[in-house]
Amino acid sequence: MKRAERLYAIVDLLRANSPAPLSVSRMAAEFEVTHRTIERDLASLLAAGVPIHARPGRAGGYLIEREFSLPPLQFTPREAYALITGLAAMAGSPFAADAVTALRKVRAALPGKGAAATAAQVADTFFLQDAGPADTEAAAVLGRALHEGTVVVIDYLGDDGTVTHRAVEPLALLSVRGRWVVAGWCRLRQAIRGFRPDRVRGIELTGEPIPDRGAALADDLARWTFRSAQL
Repeated sequence: MKRAERLYAIVDLLRANSPAPLSVSRMAAEFEVTHRTIERDLASLLAAGVPIHARPGRAGGYLIEREFSLPPLQFTPREAYALITGLAAMAGSPFAADAVTALRKVRAALPGKGAAATAAQVADTFFLQDAGPADTEAAAVLGRALHEGTVVVIDYLGDDGTVTHRAVEPLALLSVRGRWVVAGWCRLRQAIRGFRPDRVRGIELTGEPIPDRGAALADDLARWTFRSAQL
């Protein structure tokens, strides 16, 4: 994580935890940096005018008013539940770590009390608190390819037990019948196919940007329903 990203993340974490303080030790563990790094980050935020307050004592730490830089979005309770449920479901996906930070932003935008805020806190604690990278190398690489918009080369195990070598342009991450599937343009089949990370036997991130396929992609999307990449 870049320093600028960490500074924003510290503010989000403090706001989400408000009005309780957070210790330097906990923040250092959260962002996997040293105590000194967190202390420098807090000093930079204070110098920039962020209203961070120190609370002394054994149970003390740093805190920030929840109202600071509140985002303009306002959620109804039903919308909040929908977001919380969806983010919690991402715990096993390649975007688990991003779901953690997104959930904290939802928590920070909610009132400090109420059923929706309580649900967000429960989801953060039990579903996403320990969520890390996906449990397979393929899922992690596919997630990175989606984020960066780059082509991957994979060895994929089909339903018939045959392994095929193909270049894929990842397009989206889907949840299909309880499994994570990456939908992408398969250059071997010249069409969109669905790829399960657990069936990838080898993967390489090429760094090649995904090209704009224009009408060909739009036409295939218009008629596409999920298919396992078995052909």
